[in-house]
Amino acid sequence: MPKTKQVLEDLGAREFLGYTK
Repeated sequence: MPKTKQVLEDLGAREFLGYTK
C-alpha cells in the first residue's frame, strides 16, 4: 500500500531530522 510506504518514509524523515538537530 502506497499510503503505508509514505507513512514509513515520513517517520524516517522525522527521525533523521531529529538526529541531525
